[in-house]
Amino acid sequence: MQMNCPIQQDADLVISSTQELARSMRKLRKDLIRCDACENNAACQLRSTFHAVIDAAIDAVNQEWNVTTWSESDKSPAQASDGH
Repeated sequence: MQMNCPIQQDADLVISSTQELARSMRKLRKDLIRCDACENNAACQLRSTFHAVIDAAIDAVNQEWNVTTWSESDKSPAQASDGH
C-alpha cells in the first residue's frame, strides 16, 4: 500500500509554476535586450518598476525560506558562518 504524501499536490503545482516562470523570465530577459536601443531606456518607468518588483520578490523568498548567500565562493553557508 502506497501512502499519499500530504504535500505532493502542492509541491507539483509549485514545481510546474516555477518551470513556467523560468521560461517566461528567459523570454523576457531576451526581450529586454531591445530596451538598450530605446530612447526612453534611461528613464523607463516600466523597467524600473519591474526590477523593483523582482528584487522584492527575491528578497521575500530568501527571507521566507531562510535562503542564505555564500559570502565566499568555495565555502558552504554553514562554513562561512562558522568562520572556517
